[in-house]
Amino acid sequence: MSIKTIAIILGVLFLVAGLFKFLDSQRDKHTKSSNFVEKSVKAIKRVEAMREERAKTIIEQERELDSWE
Repeated sequence: MSIKTIAIILGVLFLVAGLFKFLDSQRDKHTKSSNFVEKSVKAIKRVEAMREERAKTIIEQERELDSWE
């Protein structure tokens, strides 16, 4: 094998290794991003549930006040 062939083979191996490393980092970014989205959606749902619960409580309190009058 000539030096040129060895250099080409090593270059291809480095490119493939770099590609795998790049794809791995992109996968990690995507995983973190989807976790953030899931947490955000869950937080929004909790806030909506709290809002509904407060509305029910306020209606019940108004009924109690009206019954006292």
